[in-house]
Amino acid sequence: MSDCIFIKQITTVTLIGVDTSKYPVNGGNCFSVTGTDNKNYRIVNFSYENMQEVIERGLKLPVKILPLSEKVAIVIDERIPDRWFDTRYCEVCCPEYLLPHQQVMAHRRQEARGERTIRNTGEFQIISIDPTKKVKYLPGEEKEKKEDEERRKKALDGWKFVETAPIRAFFSEE
Repeated sequence: MSDCIFIKQITTVTLIGVDTSKYPVNGGNCFSVTGTDNKNYRIVNFSYENMQEVIERGLKLPVKILPLSEKVAIVIDERIPDRWFDTRYCEVCCPEYLLPHQQVMAHRRQEARGERTIRNTGEFQIISIDPTKKVKYLPGEEKEKKEDEERRKKALDGWKFVETAPIRAFFSEE
């Protein structure tokens, strides 16, 4: 799959809460589209909020996409500045074999540390992320550790957590 096509229409959008006080947003809702080839694709490198905002700011349709598989595509429209693109593919919408090498290697390191486990059921993969595992730091990285803790605390402000089994995300292979 290497031919570019264009978005014909946005068909579905996930419904997570996203802070849209500043654009571009970092990680927002995923969305699916129908392409000009009349096939449906999950977009894995661009959030719905950012797409709506660049259109509102004057980007004229259609928007160029590149299918990576029969069901997954990425936005590649050269008219959109780089800062609007997600720096990582959505790991829920994109099967691992289509993820960039850097993301796959991060998964392998998480698995080696026991932070991430995968169980195949045949139809689905069940990925468990253990939130009790702590991020490792090298000697001399006290500043980075403190910044990460402050960032996590700020991100979790107002949320109530209950200690339960590891979080599980379900998604299909394709």
